[in-house]
Amino acid sequence: MSLKYAVLWPLARLRETRFVSAMSVAAVAMASFLVISLTSFVEEVETAVETELQGLGYDFLITARGCPYEAATLMLRGGVGMRYMPEGVRTTVAKDSAISASHPILLHPVRDPSSDSGMMILRGVEPTSFAASGLTF
Repeated sequence: MSLKYAVLWPLARLRETRFVSAMSVAAVAMASFLVISLTSFVEEVETAVETELQGLGYDFLITARGCPYEAATLMLRGGVGMRYMPEGVRTTVAKDSAISASHPILLHPVRDPSSDSGMMILRGVEPTSFAASGLTF
């Protein structure tokens, strides 16, 4: 008998307060939607950045301040955890015998209203990086 009342009492309460019940269901649905949306957004951004970095073909990537990769990393880490390199790192890396090659790359975003994204990225490399990558210019 008590099981019957344990089921009927909450159902009767739901029927009695329909507006409050509908608002509760809507709030739970919206909260679930937001959690799923934000979680999938973060996962997609992490996957896109990882894929982009893997596609560069580098074992270790050092970027300068203002680089698009810096912005993506800051967004993924909540604005903390960045480490900036001192001025002489480029020459130190180039002189290290354990590193086979070091080639600086310039990535610079420029506003371009004619493109779909509104941005154009200018990329520049040293001519020696073509030979190291097996490319001809």
